[in-house]
Amino acid sequence: MRALARLLAAVCGALVVTGLLVPAAQASGFDSPTIITPANGDQVRIGYTGPATIDFTNSPVGQWTVTLTDPNGDQAFSTVVNTDDSTTTVPVRLSGINQSGQWGMVVDGSAIDCCLDTYTDFEVLPNLSLSNVTLSPTTFYPRVRDGYLDNTTLRYSLTDPTGTSIVTTRVTNSAGTTVRTASWNYGSDRESWTWNGRKNDGVLANTGVYKVTLTARDSAGKTVTAARSVTVASGYRTHTVTKAKTGYSRSSSARTASCYADRDSYDLTTTLDCWGGRYAQANYNFATPANAYNLSWGVSGSSGCCDGGTITRWVTRPSATAYNVHVKVTSWRSYTIDRVRVTYSYKTRV
Repeated sequence: MRALARLLAAVCGALVVTGLLVPAAQASGFDSPTIITPANGDQVRIGYTGPATIDFTNSPVGQWTVTLTDPNGDQAFSTVVNTDDSTTTVPVRLSGINQSGQWGMVVDGSAIDCCLDTYTDFEVLPNLSLSNVTLSPTTFYPRVRDGYLDNTTLRYSLTDPTGTSIVTTRVTNSAGTTVRTASWNYGSDRESWTWNGRKNDGVLANTGVYKVTLTARDSAGKTVTAARSVTVASGYRTHTVTKAKTGYSRSSSARTASCYADRDSYDLTTTLDCWGGRYAQANYNFATPANAYNLSWGVSGSSGCCDGGTITRWVTRPSATAYNVHVKVTSWRSYTIDRVRVTYSYKTRV
């Protein structure tokens, strides 16, 4: 190509002498210009503006057109550069690079000579980006390691076409002091980080609001960041518990003559049955926390023969940690106990 350019320039010079062709400008060389940046095979990011650098030192003076073509082959940018005898290297500010893929740049000197041009192909990569950044739970209770909301987890999606990013998390308190840091390579495919509420020295952080900042920086120095807030809390957690026993699972029973307390292992029931006797009784003992409150209870079952006695259900609390349910029939009466339950609430420190 360059040899052909030299030959055409020589012919043009000869034609000027014969009066057949008038040159457009005084030549300072015969070669096509050289594109220094972006060089053939270079990688740039979406939004790249250059400047492109073009060396005209050994090229004819005059008008040159610089054109960019996108991955679809469409023209995305064009500008004109005019050179003179003093022109060497020219920076050209670019625009329109808004999608990833293979791009091309052409420096065309056809206004000077039909055969003077040069080109380069370069790759446009997607930008480094963060998305789907979440921190959950936003309030957690690490100061009591009881398995209840002891940790908080930062999750994210990172797009890094180069695969070279270093990802860093930094936890700061309300005064802006860093209390915890961690970092890892993007190539580890790690897209979450869990904070257990401890500082860099292993000590549990004080209660309060903290900011967790996630930063990714690639090898070209491009940086993206996102921040979320989280509260290290302390207080009380309320538990509501229901305990149940089948009628078969009685804790103890008592009866008098002509009264019975029969357990059925098939139906998992206990039947209290009196045939004119004084009573038959079944007791169901439940363990409760000492600070249990809002206690309630219930007995489910069905009546049998007959109507000549009573069915009584009641509870006792012999100690702070015991809650007992009792069922009793008297005289001519029968009752089958299917299920007994106790419900209560209590608080624990978190």
